[in-house]
Amino acid sequence: MLQSLGIVYMLTSTWVTVAVAAGFAVVYFSVRALSRASRQVDRIFEEELDRQ
Repeated sequence: MLQSLGIVYMLTSTWVTVAVAAGFAVVYFSVRALSRASRQVDRIFEEELDRQ
């Protein structure tokens, strides 16, 4: 019974919520930055290949 209450407390804890939200934010901004970098690399390759 106490273990169940402990698990419920951990899942509803503010710190766990903040940590999960921070994790999602890091993943979101990382994917966004990598996507932007990928587009820039594609554009650079396209420009360089057009010159040849």
